[in-house]
Amino acid sequence: MENDKYLLSDFVDFLHVDFESVQKLPENGRRDIFEKYKRVLIEFPGLMGYTDIFFNGDISAIVDFQKKWLECLSWIIDKLKNPEMFFQLEVTHVLCRSSDKLLFGPAGDDKFRNVISAWYDSDNEPAGREEKEFPKGVFKFFSLLNGNNAQNAIRHCALCNRIFINPTLKTKLYCSPKCQKNAGVQRVRAKQKTNKGE
Repeated sequence: MENDKYLLSDFVDFLHVDFESVQKLPENGRRDIFEKYKRVLIEFPGLMGYTDIFFNGDISAIVDFQKKWLECLSWIIDKLKNPEMFFQLEVTHVLCRSSDKLLFGPAGDDKFRNVISAWYDSDNEPAGREEKEFPKGVFKFFSLLNGNNAQNAIRHCALCNRIFINPTLKTKLYCSPKCQKNAGVQRVRAKQKTNKGE
């Protein structure tokens, strides 16, 4: 279970990797980054095909994947601010026709839409319903997130606004010790400035 929390953090870190910079690294540097994220690439549906990006592959598809995921996670974080919000993960089966046969694709296939619905309870009636289509890997992501504190499990850093996973039960406002330290320095400087102005 503890390893799952780190897999979730690694996945969100993977979403922030600048692959244009990675491709400029020497081969051993690219290999180190590949090794760091190999488990993410193997365990998240739809990512295994992207292993070549570490070795001069086309990065456009993975950059689109990252942007879509970060957009979806920001949407979820925004919805989690309302403690009355309910969520439902749905798979919409998109029926395809192949000659005279009707086909349903296997899980993770493009014939499926991974949709999360969010709404709040207003006098025992659902209100404010919104839907967001997520990229592949949504079931894996939310199964790993399952059971975490809704308000603290996933959030934006209070300093740099980067999305991060908090695998602990404690409230964390910052994505890293560096951001926490920089925020502290900013508070001290702001206080000193205020005291000088008095």
